[in-house]
Amino acid sequence: MGQLPKNKSTIIKRFTLERLFSQSNLLAWLLLIALLPLLIATVFTYEFAKKALLDQVKERLLHITQEKIYQIENYIEERKADIHELSSNPEISRLVQEFKKNSNFQKLQLIAKKELGYYLNISYQDYSDVFLISPSGDILYSENTPTLSGKNIQQIPHVYKQLIKVFDDANTLMSVEISDIEMDNNKLNPHFYLAAPIFELGHITAILVLSLPSYKIQEVLASTANLGRSGETLMAQPNGKERIISSKKEINLSEMNELSKIKLGKILKEAGQGTSGFAQMIDQNNKEILSAWGYLPSLGWGILVKVNLSEVFIPIVHLRHQLYLLFALTLGLIILLARLVAENIRRAEERTGQLLLNILPVTIAERLKYGERTIADNFEATVLFIDIVGFTEFSNYMPPENVVEFLNNIFSRFDTILENFQAEKIKTIGDSYMLVSGLPDPNQNHAKIIANIALAMKKTLSEYNIENNTHYQIRIGIASGAVTAGIVGFKKFSYDVWGKTVNIASRMESQGIANQIQVAESTYLMLKDDFEFEKRGDIAIKGIGTMTTYLLLAPKQ
Repeated sequence: MGQLPKNKSTIIKRFTLERLFSQSNLLAWLLLIALLPLLIATVFTYEFAKKALLDQVKERLLHITQEKIYQIENYIEERKADIHELSSNPEISRLVQEFKKNSNFQKLQLIAKKELGYYLNISYQDYSDVFLISPSGDILYSENTPTLSGKNIQQIPHVYKQLIKVFDDANTLMSVEISDIEMDNNKLNPHFYLAAPIFELGHITAILVLSLPSYKIQEVLASTANLGRSGETLMAQPNGKERIISSKKEINLSEMNELSKIKLGKILKEAGQGTSGFAQMIDQNNKEILSAWGYLPSLGWGILVKVNLSEVFIPIVHLRHQLYLLFALTLGLIILLARLVAENIRRAEERTGQLLLNILPVTIAERLKYGERTIADNFEATVLFIDIVGFTEFSNYMPPENVVEFLNNIFSRFDTILENFQAEKIKTIGDSYMLVSGLPDPNQNHAKIIANIALAMKKTLSEYNIENNTHYQIRIGIASGAVTAGIVGFKKFSYDVWGKTVNIASRMESQGIANQIQVAESTYLMLKDDFEFEKRGDIAIKGIGTMTTYLLLAPKQ
């Protein structure tokens, strides 16, 4: 007989390996048959889904582009309606007449501030400035640029070229006009001008100008468009030094210059010249995008809607994850089926093996598995008996299920303690619990192991009493010496231990003291250097004679 494994996990691993080897060919063929068609179907599904998704995104981006063009055009028309309504207000006409009649400039400024400033402040569009300009170009009033008041529009700095242009257009065309973007001396405070003529008896008496911050148009760009987290809408001038408005942020001049150098910037410029389309390209953030673009007639700008390709392909990524899951489920199903087949073939052997591991020490189970039928060995060991004091009396007053539940609870705690020691639980008889250390694998520290187990079991019962407000007590008896261990029986066999040492350990328990650990002198002599003892003295041991016994107290510090 070869060397046997030392623990239960070794046997379980051996059983598992045997089972896997017996199923390997079956698993390989089932995996090949099931997964190959899935792999082929996955490739076609992925490519079809990718093309369908790109077509869908293209249609959606083109639709959003047209929707944004409509929103901005509609917004501009509403703002033109604002200034047209304001220019037609009788109070504004009376204000113009005041400027014609009254030469007191300071007084006129106060009157204008009261009239025009009022409309500016209550406007929900947050116009940043309002101007009143005579047909000859004299700036009669400016709410937030007072340095221009009293000057002729042809004399103001060139940085106000859009103000000059929108005045000229409204004065010449006699209609509401909107300027291109004004950058205020290239500082990032961009705005557009809206100008409307004020008529009296069919003649222009003044030009009213409102300054519309570009962020108001940016808000329209940023309104809901179902573009996802990476989606962005850009507007840009078609010529000159391009100015750009983004739905996500204010783009600075350096970014504008960089954007004009890449394909995206060139397409935006072309869109401002009336083109439209759809393409895949790299954006200013060096991200691969899908984009659609078009033309804004009211401003003469281009508009472009874009979304990151990585976000577009999120559904494809989800599809890939679902396919992975399908593979995993298929693989799991195949393995399950293979195991079920193997289980039917090996069920008897598996059941026998598990039963052996539950009722026998590991090495004994191994020996039985490999053919031994008569097993009997001699060992030097330490035997421990535990008995619950008064159990017979109080169990008579407890329902049977409560008795079983109590014993199961206590003995399960004891079993847990054994997991950390080299000891074998031999059996339980009623409220009696027997265990041995030193077999079936010889161990020179068997007495010390049993002493530590006994102290741990005593402590465990004390913890149980505290948790459940009970007062149960145990007696523990220990003896060390020669024992014989082996298999008893043929059908309902068990692993048992017998010999004089077993009888002494049993007497140590039965003639012991409640909540004490009584040990025979044989055990005391092995442990006296490591543990504290109290000598109990000589007592008559039934069937054996007078013996000196000791009470185990605690490990020595």
